[in-house]
Amino acid sequence: MQKFSTVDLDQRLGDVKAAASRKPVVITEHRKDRYVLMHVDTFNELKAKANPRRVYGRGETPRALAKLFSDEIDRKLKSPD
Repeated sequence: MQKFSTVDLDQRLGDVKAAASRKPVVITEHRKDRYVLMHVDTFNELKAKANPRRVYGRGETPRALAKLFSDEIDRKLKSPD
């Protein structure tokens, strides 16, 4: 991830925003990572994925997640436990 200091943020706001529009950037303060700046679309995607307890309605479950459950159910049904 690209890093900018808070001084860079003050002096080169346009460059920092341009970089953040492509991918998240770290803003450092006193040489320590303090903040992440990213495009709002990226933030919303992360936020949507962040809730591991999300409940999906019928037909809403992402294919990859449905396959994961289906494969595990099949595995359990086939095991001699």
